[in-house]
Amino acid sequence: MRRIFTFLLFLALFSFLFLLPHDEVLAQSYEVKYDFDFTLNESHDIDTKLTITLMNLRPDLYINEFSLTFPTSFFSSSFEVKDEQGNDIPYTISPYKSTTKVTFTFNEPVSGKFSENRILLSYKHKGLHSFHNDASEVILPLVLPKENIQINATLNLPVVFDKKLSISKPKPTSVEFNRIHWEDISVRTIYALFGDSQGYDVNLRYHLSNNGITDAAQSITLPPDTLYQKTVIKSLDPEPDRVSIDEDGNYLAFYEVKRKQEKAINYQGYITIFAHPREEMKEYVAQHFQSQKKYLLSEQKYWGLGAAFTEPAIAKLKSPQEIYRYVIDTLSYFNDVDKQTINRLGAQKALEFPNVAVCTEFTDLFVAISREKGVYAREIEGYGYSEKENIRPQSLNLDALHAWPEYYDESQHLWVPIDPTWEDTSGIDYFSGFDTNHIALAIHGQNSQSPLPAGFYKSASGKDVRISIAKKPIQEYANIRIDNALPGLIFSGKTYTQKITITNTGNTFLNELSIVPKSESVLFDSGVITVDLLAPFESREVSITFHAEADHSGSDIISFTYDGAVISQHSLEIQTRARTAVFYLAGASLAAGIITLIYFFLRRKRTEP
Repeated sequence: MRRIFTFLLFLALFSFLFLLPHDEVLAQSYEVKYDFDFTLNESHDIDTKLTITLMNLRPDLYINEFSLTFPTSFFSSSFEVKDEQGNDIPYTISPYKSTTKVTFTFNEPVSGKFSENRILLSYKHKGLHSFHNDASEVILPLVLPKENIQINATLNLPVVFDKKLSISKPKPTSVEFNRIHWEDISVRTIYALFGDSQGYDVNLRYHLSNNGITDAAQSITLPPDTLYQKTVIKSLDPEPDRVSIDEDGNYLAFYEVKRKQEKAINYQGYITIFAHPREEMKEYVAQHFQSQKKYLLSEQKYWGLGAAFTEPAIAKLKSPQEIYRYVIDTLSYFNDVDKQTINRLGAQKALEFPNVAVCTEFTDLFVAISREKGVYAREIEGYGYSEKENIRPQSLNLDALHAWPEYYDESQHLWVPIDPTWEDTSGIDYFSGFDTNHIALAIHGQNSQSPLPAGFYKSASGKDVRISIAKKPIQEYANIRIDNALPGLIFSGKTYTQKITITNTGNTFLNELSIVPKSESVLFDSGVITVDLLAPFESREVSITFHAEADHSGSDIISFTYDGAVISQHSLEIQTRARTAVFYLAGASLAAGIITLIYFFLRRKRTEP
């Protein structure tokens, strides 16, 4: 008599889900193929059709029950379940731990070796398609890849969809007009980004306080320009006394705070996040990495492993990808964290308490192991824009900040951002590609704790970081002011070295700035004046070396030109040495004649009766 096996097959339809372990014999008894068909509809929901094909590999096996588990927050009761003949398949709904379980019953299951049972499932995903002016992103939950399972997926875009595919994780098998297809997928979630960039309106508030007995200079960290981020300032009130860019690339603004007083600073800006590295920043990043290398492998507070470094699982790690995968497999995101009382554990304690990790623990562990292995790594603290925080959470403080690591790829000469936290919570591959949702507010390479990002300059409770999708960009303007102390008189044939001060009076960072000094008769030995990066409000002092042509005299004008336009002029007089000598000789002769006349006048005065 044929034996009848009744079993439950649990299927993960999102990052929090998992396939329950099966008996090894049963795992060898069937093959399962999942064909997902996703369609973006006009309301930005995702209509999903899932065909599940179960093939028996044994003649004495049939399946009469099949179960799916959904996270409660994503459960949709709008299921439609049918067999191949179009008949409804009955199902029941019941809670299962922190999820919702739906169990389907086959009334007439097909049996026999190589026989196939198919389930046609229809449902809707809400909140997994974000559509904005600049970019559109789609998150497609699949199942957890396992042995004897094949996963295929198709995404159907609206005919009027006008954004090009910028990032796909994993890479698609084919792209045909408005249809994207993936075969033999080995990840549990597909991520697709359409559009090259996303713009954000950024409103930040900083609170400075001086409880000392003397006035003091204090600094705040403004959003920087990076390889993936372009910053435009709408307003900064009050304006800083000075600004600078530190060795990590942080944008620091300095204010004098009077003793026993407080100062509030308001920042408004527009930040563009790019899906791929900005070409205009690549050379700057590569050059500055050479000076950063000296500290990017050093151990810092929170970035030490202690004796854990010798553990076999860590000792065998070599590449950034191996380290990244180890971090995700080792730590589990703690959803019940209290953002008001959260304490940063650091890498070593994260290994001791792997089930209470948040984004800082994921980041600290990656950075610590990377540095021990000779991989240059650092931390970025900022804001992760998320419309589904239970998928891509914020966890640093009340201002919903986020942290993620970067490692330096020496073959490409690029910093590569990754996010093990969000892969752990969403199932999206955040190693082979990123997104346009991460806004950097502070860079920690030299020091694991400073400078502080916006959101940590507080005088009272309240929200100081407000970031939203921008409706339109802020107009950029690039203005430069040049202040100089050049002499008004120079001598031909003599070389001069003088300093000029270049100030960015515009609202955006100026990259690879080139200023050309010009004159009809003055030659500039120092050539074109270059500045690698100049932040808004920043002043940079540079030296220029010049001389006038030999035997040239007369009036001239030095002009400083930027981007084809004259931005500053300086008038000067040029004299030859010979002409100067004549002037000196004439002056000396005149003085001698005057002295002689006075002498004879006084002598004659004495001889008069």
